[in-house]
Amino acid sequence: MNILLEASRRVAARVGGLPGRFWEEKGQTIFMVAVMLPLLLGAAAVVVDATNLFVNKRSVQNAADAAALAAARDLSTSACGSPCRVQVTKYARLNDAWSGVGDMPACASASDTNCVQNPYAGDPTKLEVSRSSRGPRSTRARAASTTRS
Repeated sequence: MNILLEASRRVAARVGGLPGRFWEEKGQTIFMVAVMLPLLLGAAAVVVDATNLFVNKRSVQNAADAAALAAARDLSTSACGSPCRVQVTKYARLNDAWSGVGDMPACASASDTNCVQNPYAGDPTKLEVSRSSRGPRSTRARAASTTRS
């Protein structure tokens, strides 16, 4: 190894090229840190962003679940329509899941969000709450529940 290092120094000195210190192995750690630091910071940013997205999704799902379960618990077994929306809105507001004016609207299609559907899947005793979050990373959650007998 020393023979190759010495030979490369001699060649560099003869050609008038790089000084001999360039070929030494001292100081290589700073170069590797400079190359790897942006990669490590990028990986950390992706992990933090993914964690934030997961927490946001969990929060929206919990709010939808709580609104559906609490409303179903308070309702009797019948197609409830407007009373369902009133109850779901009440519990959604308690969970900071609805800040709109009035009651949550009825779902017009399966892709609608921030709405209540009753009957759900053809069963008048079931209701579904569809919820989405606002912001740059919007997430959606759906929760279905059966009214008490």
